[in-house]
Amino acid sequence: SYPGTKIGLTEWNWGADGTLNGGLAVAEVLGILGREKVDLACYWTAPKLGTPGFYAYKIYRNADNQGHGFGDIALKSFSNQSDKVSIFGSLDSHSGKPVALLINKDDRNSRVVELTLTGGREIANASAFRYSSEKKSEIVKISDVSFKSNRSSLTLPPYSITLLRGE
Repeated sequence: SYPGTKIGLTEWNWGADGTLNGGLAVAEVLGILGREKVDLACYWTAPKLGTPGFYAYKIYRNADNQGHGFGDIALKSFSNQSDKVSIFGSLDSHSGKPVALLINKDDRNSRVVELTLTGGREIANASAFRYSSEKKSEIVKISDVSFKSNRSSLTLPPYSITLLRGE
């Protein structure tokens, strides 16, 4: 018995991080590692600059090119379409803002999701950033998402990663 023992992966790589499918896999694994509170996970090797695997990391760490991405405290998140849409939630302890990352794993169809984004206060809107097959060479700032009573509806294009940061 070793109370307080932390969990770490010394090397992981699902391969194909140069493809959009591989980039989505990287984003999915990063979300799962955070959700499961893994303390250390080393990717083997670094994804090449400009690849979908690179952008999967970037959307978590620096989606807006100003150092804002996913938060550092995991929050429970649920998807009623978990076979096609994954959602990972967090709180950014520096700003106090809730953050959600959604992955549409369907390669052919857009998916409409109903969201409830909470973070201890009423949320009117969220900044939104997306990486998708529509623009594979960058993360794009898309229109802010409006919320009413912390609820909203959002259409996710096929094979996409969308980051929402509550305002």
